Amino acid sequence: MSILNISLREARVTVGRTLWLTGIPLGAAPSARETVIACEAVGLAGFRRLRDDFDLLTESVGRRLALRSDGADVVVDGTGVHAFFAVPGLLDVAALTVARHAHARVRVDGVTRPDLLAVLPHLAQDGLRVDVQFLSPESVEIVAERGAADASPVDAVATQGMPVDADLYWELYRLSDRALTPDSPLSRNHTGRSVFNENGEVIGELGEDWHGEVPASAK
Repeated sequence: MSILNISLREARVTVGRTLWLTGIPLGAAPSARETVIACEAVGLAGFRRLRDDFDLLTESVGRRLALRSDGADVVVDGTGVHAFFAVPGLLDVAALTVARHAHARVRVDGVTRPDLLAVLPHLAQDGLRVDVQFLSPESVEIVAERGAADASPVDAVATQGMPVDADLYWELYRLSDRALTPDSPLSRNHTGRSVFNENGEVIGELGEDWHGEVPASAK
């Protein structure tokens, strides 16, 4: 098996574009992206799950967590939401409950790939300490309180990179390319400030010194 050491930026670009293909709302994509990367960094096979669960992720888009609370005790029905999409919301629920009651106990059922919820302590913001207990393969209890959060695994990736299976990474990279606009004379007309003619040739740069006619396709 060949190993690549990829940068945090490379991981974010590839994972982010792949998630866009699922139809996830763009505002929710960054937190889901960080969840995938953190899962990979702590040994939960985040990249492999992203590839293998692509159809499950697509089906999961549009589903919502259902909550029922009684003070510091919260019960969450995952309604089939994939863990990559559920983790950010569960952290928000834990943080809000701790802010109101100083502690939280969140019971979670019905999440797709619940084993990935083990990443929660690694993504908690400072000031929130999170512990995850697996009551069964399908049921998880999140215990949270005020305190120092665990160190983020993404911090190490930022300075040292992250080793990944080369074949798996390039497979995700090629998949992520589908999120880009296909290359064409028209798409090249919209690249940066350059002005192209219909043959894809640079004929000038937009700015104070440009006095030519902008092709209709570049407007």
